Amino acid sequence: MDDKSLAEKLYSISEVDEMVKAQTSDFRYSLLDVILLLLYADRDPIKGKTRQIKQVFLALKEVLPKNSTQPVIFKPKRFGPYSEEIEYSVDQLAFSNYVSILGKKTSNDFSTKIEKKGTDYIKNTFEGLSPELQSTLREKRHEWDTFTSTGIMNYVYIHNKEFLENAILKKRHTMDWKNLNQLPEKVMKETEDDEDDN
Repeated sequence: MDDKSLAEKLYSISEVDEMVKAQTSDFRYSLLDVILLLLYADRDPIKGKTRQIKQVFLALKEVLPKNSTQPVIFKPKRFGPYSEEIEYSVDQLAFSNYVSILGKKTSNDFSTKIEKKGTDYIKNTFEGLSPELQSTLREKRHEWDTFTSTGIMNYVYIHNKEFLENAILKKRHTMDWKNLNQLPEKVMKETEDDEDDN
């Protein structure tokens, strides 16, 4: 019997495609669905590996209904909550042409973008969400995109202190609202507008 884990086995594109479509489970949305829902909510690519993992984490914790999504194990790592399952799922989606990966995972130009096949697959699922949930997902996705990597990590730590254990930002676990690099776009705009009024 082969001792390789699912992540280590090699599959053809059609086999991975069937796994994505077959999703037999007790939850409504798989991790693959969550990733595609995020990318569908705002068609701009998610830039950066850190931002990608944190956005999936936040979508699971703050946006999507509890007990409706596939359980994902997150470990406290140097850059906050981390899950190998997310990386593996993104690779699976890229292999099946649901998303494209631009740049190297270890570089600053890394990003993940939804492709037509992914859009066609997740469209009905997204439209099946309540209008409030669709709107929240769009707003949150846009907001999270405006954070720097450090900013989104700090944002995560505010309500998830259990992930500070191994964090490189352990000593600065709250947002520094005076640091313009950590401010979300809309807060930065409001700050600039207030300065213009003075």
